[in-house]
Amino acid sequence: MKTRLCALLLVLALPLAGCGGDSDHPGHGVVVSVDAAKGEVTLDHEDIPGFMKGMTMTFHVDPSLLAGVEAGQQVDFRVREEAGRYVVTAIEPRRR
Repeated sequence: MKTRLCALLLVLALPLAGCGGDSDHPGHGVVVSVDAAKGEVTLDHEDIPGFMKGMTMTFHVDPSLLAGVEAGQQVDFRVREEAGRYVVTAIEPRRR
């Protein structure tokens, strides 16, 4: 009985262990382009430790987050992987 209970708890806990796919990762970069109509922003970003190497990449983003975001700006942002795509969850001009 005790073994079955432990096995059941392990099975129930596995989905909660995950790989951190739902967590936001902080990044820094320069806005290359903004397409609010498509809900996309292209960033030339630095390495995001433990998540991805630095590169120029287009991310999905809620268009409401793009107000005031323009090409050429240095920005701080947060990104996560959702359903196999990379999504910016916050973006703002970098404070100097």
